[in-house]
Amino acid sequence: GCSFLAYEFSPKILSSNPRITRRAFIKIERTARKDISQLIKRYEFKECTIIGISLGSVSALMIAKNNPEINNLILVGTGDSLAAGLKEGIATQTLSRLTEKQGIKLKKLKHLLKELEPKNNLKGLKNKKITIYLSKADKLVPYQHGKRLVAIMERKGLKPKVIMNAHLGHYGTIAKFYLSKSSIN
Repeated sequence: GCSFLAYEFSPKILSSNPRITRRAFIKIERTARKDISQLIKRYEFKECTIIGISLGSVSALMIAKNNPEINNLILVGTGDSLAAGLKEGIATQTLSRLTEKQGIKLKKLKHLLKELEPKNNLKGLKNKKITIYLSKADKLVPYQHGKRLVAIMERKGLKPKVIMNAHLGHYGTIAKFYLSKSSIN
């Protein structure tokens, strides 16, 4: 009684050129919105859930924002700011150094990636069921970034259900999500 559509992108989507990164994410958003809309019409789906895993949560929020076709949103290992995550995450330190060499500090990077920032893509989510999986031990997307996203959502009147673990870290949280029987319910 359900279907599954997956989008996979290279980790190299994060470029030392923020404009290239921006264009890639916008292309994903447009493609996914179009595909989802066509499939809903074709098959008369009653419900649509978007799942964003790690960096995919950036795209998931962009797709779900102001999109009445989306009912549910699940974010796993997410944060409030792509730019801050790039600067502070342990997996993106080389990229951070490359942007610094170009004179791109955090403030400028936030401006260049403004449309991609998860905290800026919360409009029109009020009637959607939102579930967020976070880990206090996450070092790839630092835990405080996810915690800030939840706080911003709550201030905007959204009511995300937060599933927290203390020890699994980023990849462990993702694995726990995939292995959980109730992760999509």
